[in-house]
Amino acid sequence: MSIKKNNLIVICLLALVLLGAKNDICISDQQPKGYYPVPSKGAFCNPPNSGKLPQNPLYKEWCNEMFNNGSLIYEAYRQIAFRIVYTPEPPKVDLWQTPFETISINGGDCEDAILLFHQLLTPHYKEGEIIWGFVHNLINQTFYPHVWFQLNDIDGNLYIIEPFAGDWNGIIPIEIIAKNEVRQKIIGIPNDIISDIMNSPSKYKNMKDFFIKQVAMHDMRLIKQVDDVLTKLVNVSLRFKRQQHR
Repeated sequence: MSIKKNNLIVICLLALVLLGAKNDICISDQQPKGYYPVPSKGAFCNPPNSGKLPQNPLYKEWCNEMFNNGSLIYEAYRQIAFRIVYTPEPPKVDLWQTPFETISINGGDCEDAILLFHQLLTPHYKEGEIIWGFVHNLINQTFYPHVWFQLNDIDGNLYIIEPFAGDWNGIIPIEIIAKNEVRQKIIGIPNDIISDIMNSPSKYKNMKDFFIKQVAMHDMRLIKQVDDVLTKLVNVSLRFKRQQHR
C-alpha cells in the first residue's frame, strides 16, 4: 500500500475518532463560500428583520428545475438556513439532537441540522444520502469531521447541501466544493434507509453488519467508529419516536 494511501487512512481514523469525541468545528469559516445560482437579494425576498423567514421565488424555481421534488428541497433548506443557528457543543461532547429538539431551540450542529433537513423532506422524498466523513480544507490545510447531505440533480450531477451557509448559496455543485476542499466519505446512508431507521429504530439495534458494508475502503480499523455512529443514530431515533408520541 502506498504511503499516500496509508496517510489517507490515518486521517480517516483521526477524523472518526473526533466524530466520537469532539469539539465540533463545523463552523462558518470552514464552510465553502457556496453557490449562488440566482440573486440572493431583491424585492422578491422578505426584508431583513421582517419577522418572517426569507423567501426567494427565483431560488425555488431553480430548485424545481434542477431536482426531483425541488419544492421540498427548497423548503427544507429554507427552514434550516434561515432558522437554525449553528451551535457548537462543549469539548469532548457529541450529543445528537432529535429533529424535534433542534427545531424547538432553533439551534444545533452539523448532524442535528442534517437530521432535521432529512425529516423535513420525508415522507415524499426518497433520494439522496447522508454522509459521515471528513473534510480536508485545501486553503488552510485543516482536517475536520463533518456530516452533510448529498443528492443528484435530474441530469445526475452531484450536489452537497450545507444548511449553515446562511444565504441562498448552500446547495452546491460538487465541482465548486472541490476547488477548496477534498471530502472523504466514510459512511453513506441512503435517505430512505435513514427514514426507516427513524421510523423503526428498534430493528436496527443489531445491524452493525449493514454499516460495516458502508465503510470506505473496507478498513476493519474503522468498524468501532462506524458502530458508534450506528449506536448514536439508533438512540436519537428511539428518543425521537418517544417525542412524536407525546
